[in-house]
Amino acid sequence: FILAIIIWSLNTFPNYTEENETLRLQSSYATQIGHFIEPVVKPMGLDWKAGVGILTSFAAREVFVSSMAMIYNVADDNEDSLQESLLNNMREAKNSDGDDVFTTASTIGLLIFYVIALQCMATVGIIKKESGSWKFALTQLIAFNGIAYLLAVGSVWGLRAIGIN
Repeated sequence: FILAIIIWSLNTFPNYTEENETLRLQSSYATQIGHFIEPVVKPMGLDWKAGVGILTSFAAREVFVSSMAMIYNVADDNEDSLQESLLNNMREAKNSDGDDVFTTASTIGLLIFYVIALQCMATVGIIKKESGSWKFALTQLIAFNGIAYLLAVGSVWGLRAIGIN
C-alpha cells in the first residue's frame, strides 16, 4: 500500500494541479526518473515507462504490473477489464523512435531479467541478516542484477539478429 502511494506520488507530482492526466504524467518525477534511466533499459528493447516499472519492482516483482497500470493510466473496478486495458495499452506502446516497446524479443528479455535478477529488497535484507554482512548481500544484488541485465540484453539482440523482433 505504501509503495502504491509512493508510485502515485511520483506519477502525480510536482505538477499535481494539472487536470489533464497525460500532461501531469509527462512532467512528473516518475517521468524524469524514467528518462534518466532510459539509456540503461533501451538495449533491452524497453522504454522509460518499463524502466520505471523495473525500478519500482525492487520492492517486489509483482509491483511491475501495478506500476505499468499507473503509468499507462489504467483504472477500472473490474479486474478483467483492467487487465485487458493494460494489455492493450502495452501492446500499443511505442518508444521514442516510434517502434513497438513490448515486442517478442523485448518481452523475452524482460522475462529473462526477472528470472535471474535479485530484486526483492526483503530478500537482500534476509541475506544480510543470515550472512551478517552487507558486503555479501550487496555483492549478490549487483552480481545477480548485472548478470540478469547482460543476459536480457544478449537475448534481445540475439533474437533480433535471427529476425525475431
